[in-house]
Amino acid sequence: MAPVKVAINGCGRIGRLALRIAWEQPDKFEIVHLNDITPAESVAYLLRYDSVHGARPRRPRALAKCVLK
Repeated sequence: MAPVKVAINGCGRIGRLALRIAWEQPDKFEIVHLNDITPAESVAYLLRYDSVHGARPRRPRALAKCVLK
């Protein structure tokens, strides 16, 4: 079965958690879009360092207003 395509509107607490879950299950989910009003550099930082869930082993990075894992 093909992975479910997911778009996330907002990268707040719940959006970041949904994104982390989707990244951990690439066979089930494909992130096609992440929308947020915050600059991409800030979103990448918040995805990398989380005070509750800890730091991600892979470093998300901002590139040309986009967040890449």
